[in-house]
Amino acid sequence: MRIFANFYLSRWEKTVQYCQSFLVIDPDNQIAWEYLFRAYFLLNQKEQALAILPHLTDIETLGLDLEIALLKADSNYIKEKLASDNPNLHFTIYKYQGETVKATSAYEQATNNYLMEASEKTNIHSSYYLDHLHNPQLKDFQAVAWFQKVLAFEKETYDYLIDNYPRASEILKH
Repeated sequence: MRIFANFYLSRWEKTVQYCQSFLVIDPDNQIAWEYLFRAYFLLNQKEQALAILPHLTDIETLGLDLEIALLKADSNYIKEKLASDNPNLHFTIYKYQGETVKATSAYEQATNNYLMEASEKTNIHSSYYLDHLHNPQLKDFQAVAWFQKVLAFEKETYDYLIDNYPRASEILKH
């Protein structure tokens, strides 16, 4: 549980610590290996992330294709994903490659798409922006108007969660 909590609160160093501790007890635990890989990737610790791959036994089902392609500099796969109409993928690629202007543009497009879709639904099923309010990779975007617009929308939409979910209370304070 601590692995998941720290990972989803963007505490990736703590995630690494908990995964490593867990793997001492259960060295074959695929969930610990997966989140150790994910945390190393998000910490931009390329060699450590790549060293995890041999431990992942069912890698095809984990949805790590993009991360692995970025770590291995698979230009064909990256070009294919950049040719898609998915600004979230574009953001991940450009952010990883250090292309700030392109990453910002892709993230703004993804935000606008999300807000348009969420506004059309009577009950949205995601609180992505609230969940990522403390994500250090997104700190550069959190002050811009388009990010604040979607935060305001989610806070209004999810305000009813405060009494039911303690985590929502923490998120909605901001």
